[in-house]
Amino acid sequence: MTNNKPIFDESRIRKLMDRDGIDLILSTSRTNVGYLSNWFTHQWTWDWPFWFEMEKEYDGGDYLLMVGIPANNLSEAFFITYNHHVSSVLYQSWIKDVRGAGRPGYKPRKGLDSVLLEPVKMVTHIERAIEAIKDKGFSEATIGVEMCRISQMVYAKLTKSLPKAKFVDCFETLMEVRAVKSSEEIGKLRRASEITTLIFKEVIFPMLKDKAKPYEIYQESLSRAAYERGYFLFFHVFVDGGHILMVGDDNSSKEPVPYNINPDYCLKDGQLAFIDFGCGYKGYCADMCRNLVIGRKASDRQLYFHEALLNAHREIGSTMRAGVKASEIFNVGVTSLDKKNLGLALSFVGHGIGLSNHEPPYLTAFDNRPLELGMVINIEPNIEVPGMTMFNVEDTGVLTEEGFELFTSLDTNLNLLS
Repeated sequence: MTNNKPIFDESRIRKLMDRDGIDLILSTSRTNVGYLSNWFTHQWTWDWPFWFEMEKEYDGGDYLLMVGIPANNLSEAFFITYNHHVSSVLYQSWIKDVRGAGRPGYKPRKGLDSVLLEPVKMVTHIERAIEAIKDKGFSEATIGVEMCRISQMVYAKLTKSLPKAKFVDCFETLMEVRAVKSSEEIGKLRRASEITTLIFKEVIFPMLKDKAKPYEIYQESLSRAAYERGYFLFFHVFVDGGHILMVGDDNSSKEPVPYNINPDYCLKDGQLAFIDFGCGYKGYCADMCRNLVIGRKASDRQLYFHEALLNAHREIGSTMRAGVKASEIFNVGVTSLDKKNLGLALSFVGHGIGLSNHEPPYLTAFDNRPLELGMVINIEPNIEVPGMTMFNVEDTGVLTEEGFELFTSLDTNLNLLS
């Protein structure tokens, strides 16, 4: 067994489950199953399985994973998977009770040199979960399930088979647990940002300077991410001018705005580019963004808007402290931009990041939760001016006793390519 303890804070999950009156969490989403068990399948990496893309197993059955986490005794946790994955889960996870499901298609004769990895008798994942719940005394308990993630079929069978149990939503409870990162998680998020920064510096910036086509940059970034033992998440590139129409242009209603420019698009001198790029590391995400002017020096107008955005970025970072509400941070960004007669294009100035790119806290007008030590947050103010692509500078950092610590330092010079 490689991970003998959970990655999450045991006292935190217990406290939040007690607050919400949950005796047992039964997680069914890939991301939260990985978070609760240390057996990640929501992303593929060299170190982890490829099962993130599977909807069905080889036998045509639904590919289901389930983790049960009791509020008061983690030794009673359980994991449900296909039978042939049991040994892999036991190796990677801290959970000792791993139960396998499956439906054998034949009965091997005695005396074979090979072994059958399927259970002796047919048993479904849901049946295994119900079995575990009953074995551990939770058949009349309050069970938290991810209402926005659990399938109707699974939920219907659970409620029918456990008529005395009370089922409540636990998705937001789990997101709240995930909002504060352990030191191990912070280390992985820091490494994901380091890989992303490295590729910006050694691949994206030089290729943009040489006016490589977007698809060429994408391919090289993907290859470099794998080489660094990370994995590729996304690469977005927008530019102003040409056939790229932005919201607010006179012609914007006449044709759709592309989410990315054409992969074979040829960049032009003087264009303002928006580069949004992220890699992952061992299940954890990075998300960074920069603006650059292609081929020549930025205009005074471009510099004015970009400096206004950078100033908002700095004010947001300097205000972030444990105990300050996320909505108060949002107002700092809005006020900073308003002084320059600018406003947000999208109603947020940042967000938490972890196993997915957007997690609590959300630096918005409607998130009033106080920030906590150990939260990993992306600062991301944004503005859009008609005729230009979006201005956006995005960086990741962690809340510490000393304040907000950025993971990396990446040049914000609009004229970096000239």
